[in-house]
Amino acid sequence: MTAVLNEPSQAVMRRLGMTRYGFFEHPRIDPGHPLRQQVVYWMPSPAFRDHGVYAGDSAQAVTAGLGRAGRRD
Repeated sequence: MTAVLNEPSQAVMRRLGMTRYGFFEHPRIDPGHPLRQQVVYWMPSPAFRDHGVYAGDSAQAVTAGLGRAGRRD
């Protein structure tokens, strides 16, 4: 995950083969702050693929406790 404004970080994640999963507002960043809006990227590991765990399962785990996770657009 990274701030929506952090395009260089998002570009690295895409080059690594990660897929954008969703968005959320980071609860530890003040409302209105430009870094509050976060984007979550996901990449399945071989262990996930081998055991039938998919993007929705693991990405929800990544965002658990961080606020409402947006869904893939």
